[in-house]
Order: sequence, then C-alpha cells, then structure tokens
Amino acid sequence: MTALGEFTGASETFTSPRIFSNDTPITFNAGSSSAPCPSRITVPSGIEKIGKVRVILRGFSHPSPSDGRFLLVGPNRKTSLLMSGAGVGGSRLTLRLDDDAAAEIPFRFGSGVYRPTPGDNSGRDMSSPAPPAPYNTQLSVYNGQPGTGIWS
Repeated sequence: MTALGEFTGASETFTSPRIFSNDTPITFNAGSSSAPCPSRITVPSGIEKIGKVRVILRGFSHPSPSDGRFLLVGPNRKTSLLMSGAGVGGSRLTLRLDDDAAAEIPFRFGSGVYRPTPGDNSGRDMSSPAPPAPYNTQLSVYNGQPGTGIWS
C-alpha cells in the first residue's frame, strides 16, 4: 500500500489541488505495527493554508482490516483517525478518504470513496510512535492550518 495526500489550499502561492505522496510500500504485520511505521510524506514550503485534505491509499491489502487502525498526523501534531475496525476488504484496493464522501467504509468494502471511518476507537490510544488519544475523526481538522512539514 502507498499513501497519497491531496491538499487544496487558499494562499497566494497555492490555489489549486496538489498531491504529495510516499510511494514506499507499507507492509501490515499481524499483531504488530506496520512497516515502515510511521510512513512519512514531506510537504515542501509554500503551503501556507490548507483548504481541504483528502487521503488516498493505493494498493490497500490487509489480512484482517477490522484489526487495522490508520491515523494521519499533521506537522502541527493534529490527528485524524482515518480507519478503525473496518470489516472485510479485498486486495490491491484504492481507498479515497474524503469528509464529503456519501458514506463511511461499509463492513464489506472494495475500492471507492469513503468518509474516514473511526469506529468507536477515537478515544483509545494507539501504540508508539502515535500521539496519545483522543483523535479527531474528520480530515477538516487540518483546514486553515499550514501544510508545510512532515505528515505521517
């Protein structure tokens, strides 16, 4: 799986959607953290103010998606719990996470556009190096924030 972040901004230097990505595959290990953990995306200077964040997970495969928890941490340490306790998926899926999507990730899911689906885990701490809970449950937590820096 690889992760992409799509930002739309509202600044003089950044007025159209830009995509920042990390094409290093993320491997899910049963009973432990993924590798690499965390996966990082560096957003260069010039992203003064975020208008919207969308997350794209390409090539998503997990032996038991309901066991996985996926957290986005911005350079300002704000968090968004993208997915937790999702049901049964396929392999090599493309998941697009967007606050404006019609539905959360259903129990049985395939490639598609979904809202972040935190389940009931937004108040439960994740293992290190994740920051402590509680976690935000929407990507809009980043709106209006600077985008420059390391996202993980």
